Formats: sequence, C-alpha cells, structure tokens
Amino acid sequence: MISIIKWWGGGFFVLLLFAGAMGENPSASDGFFLLLLLAGFFFAPFIEWHLEDKREQERWLEAERLLDIDDVDQMSGIQFEDYVGTLMENMGYDVEMVRGGSDFGADLIATKDGTRIAVQIKRYSRPVPRAAVSDAVGARQYFNCQNAMVVTNNVFARSSQEFADSTNCTLIDRIKLSEWIRNFQKNR
Repeated sequence: MISIIKWWGGGFFVLLLFAGAMGENPSASDGFFLLLLLAGFFFAPFIEWHLEDKREQERWLEAERLLDIDDVDQMSGIQFEDYVGTLMENMGYDVEMVRGGSDFGADLIATKDGTRIAVQIKRYSRPVPRAAVSDAVGARQYFNCQNAMVVTNNVFARSSQEFADSTNCTLIDRIKLSEWIRNFQKNR
C-alpha cells in the first residue's frame, strides 16, 4: 500500500510538471501524451497490486513445497484439504474445492483428461474407517464423477480396503501421499 501511495505521489508530480510544460498552446500530440500519462497514473497501482498478489501466491507455494508428511499430521482438516488440492494440481488435475456444511462425501472434485474424481480427504490419527470410502463412493454418484478416491495421512482399516476394492475406489494412504509430496518438492 505504501508503494502505491508513493507511486501516486510521484505520478502526480510528473503530471503537474508536464501540464506546466505544455504552456498555453497544447498540441494534439501533447493531449494524447497527457491521456496516456493519466491512464498510466490510474492503472499502474492496480497492476502493482496484481503483481504483489502473484508474488504472495508464489511465496505460499514455495512454503508448501517445504512441507513433509510429518507436517501434514499437524495441519487442520481444511489445511490438509487445501494441501491435497495443491498436490493434485501439481499432478495436472483441475481442482474444485467443495466447501460448506454438506459436501455429500467429497472435499474436492479433481478433473484430468475429461475424467472427474470425487475425492474425500481424511486427516486422521487412527486408521480410516469404511464410512469414508462409502462417502466417496456416494459422492462419485452425486457429483456425476467417473471415479472416487480417499486420501489420508494415515492407513486404511481392512474393511475400508475391502469395500474400496469392491466399489473401484482409489485409496491414497500415508506411503502414497509421501510419494505425492516428494514429487511436488522435485517440481520446484
């Protein structure tokens, strides 16, 4: 914000100098130059703001690249969902976060090559129960997806694995998630 104020102040000073230099007989080219100067004067702060926002996004992305699987265990559920979304984007998926009180069993919808995947994300300190797989399978139908997936920072209960096998639901456990993180770190 301070840089924008400094820019506007400097721009205003240049504008005053130019207006004084035009004198009493401004030409058409002077008017065109004045119009360009005014446009730059008003749009430059917005361009600077956009670039600053982009730099802030790049700083967050770099911070995410430094995380490892142990850091994931300390995240909140929402932070973990966002991080998995970032990991999937790194793998070439378009990611749409599903927010709100009723997500119908999907925390995000990932799309790649025309295939939509309903993804349930569970940051658990214990093995993930079968209900999480059931939720993802139900979300596959609800969101009109071709596939279902459950991602966790832990392992899956045996009943989860059996149900996932019978319903064609992909399970991403701690070991596979660690591979995703390592690949993300390599793609800096």
